[in-house]
Amino acid sequence: MFQKAVEVHQVDTDRYGRVVARLTTKNHPDVNFELVRQGFAWCYPKYLQRVEECRGAEADARSERRGLWEDHSAPVAPWEWRKAVADARR
Repeated sequence: MFQKAVEVHQVDTDRYGRVVARLTTKNHPDVNFELVRQGFAWCYPKYLQRVEECRGAEADARSERRGLWEDHSAPVAPWEWRKAVADARR
């Protein structure tokens, strides 16, 4: 999967102006899902079409301690971290 040309298919723009996209390669029609399956990304249901499948892949990665969960007992999702930082500034 590495060192491949990636196509970016914009599906939305979030409230901060960031592009929300689906990534594909010639051999992987859903790179986003593959990243979750391997434990390198979280599911973020707001922009997903296959929510339950993604949650299952994330749960498998957690239980098998792949990626984010390999060395960390409780990694913090980016949106939870940003909320905690914002709350601490108040």
